[in-house]
Amino acid sequence: MTETLRQLAASAAYLLDSRRLLETLTARGVKIGIATSIPRGDLEVAQVFPTAGADAPIRPTPEQTALLSLFA
Repeated sequence: MTETLRQLAASAAYLLDSRRLLETLTARGVKIGIATSIPRGDLEVAQVFPTAGADAPIRPTPEQTALLSLFA
């Protein structure tokens, strides 16, 4: 039997405020479930890697960014 290995990579990391996101999605009438989509604008604000936007909830330290880049 031949074993196939898949390489995993993360091109971005996001930090979301789950309470705020749930309130926002519920107010928009979005059904919450396994495959709930998150609007692009919310993702852009929540992105912390490879770059953090001006409104990002945190800014990773250089060491944290270096560790995250190991998965990229």
